[in-house]
Amino acid sequence: MKSFFSACLLLIAGFSTGTVLAQEAKLAQQYYENGEFEKAAVLYDKLFQENNRNDFFFERYIDCLFFMEDYANAEKAIKQEIRRNDANANLLVLYGSLYERQFREEEANEKYAAAVAAVKKDRYEINKLAYAFIGLTKFDFAIQTYEKGMDLLKNEEAFSYNLAELYRRKGDTPNMIRYYLKSLAENPKREDQIKTIFQRY
Repeated sequence: MKSFFSACLLLIAGFSTGTVLAQEAKLAQQYYENGEFEKAAVLYDKLFQENNRNDFFFERYIDCLFFMEDYANAEKAIKQEIRRNDANANLLVLYGSLYERQFREEEANEKYAAAVAAVKKDRYEINKLAYAFIGLTKFDFAIQTYEKGMDLLKNEEAFSYNLAELYRRKGDTPNMIRYYLKSLAENPKREDQIKTIFQRY
């Protein structure tokens, strides 16, 4: 009987913790959307510290510091997180973005290149890093990420569709066509979709 009550108490505690987390995350999002970055930063930092150091909360926290132009604290937090989790190449992109906001282009590009060099043989991680670059419209670094990913996975078609999309965005038609055609080897069901893209572009 005691074990039943203990299990119920744990379940209630877990539910209430989840409810508090959801409420705090919602409030942080509201502050963020309303441009109240100081309040949002406090909540996102708290959420990050208390919830298995979730990447999303950390990136939102840094974003708030960027909006407030609090670059000193942003750099301190990024460095600290890199020391804790040096396998996360996305942190180097965040670091590069920090430098770029301060018009330190050369140092930013060094961090971006280091992020590409640090990416591991993991399809999810490769995509995640490329999306981080795409979010900053750093298409050349996203292309480098996918090209390195194909080498690491030893699969020339692995990211061919993603590369085709990036070359389309860059207006590089020959490479766009080349990679769309390559992507058919990985997924022949894309044929109609690619025909439509060719007609449009």
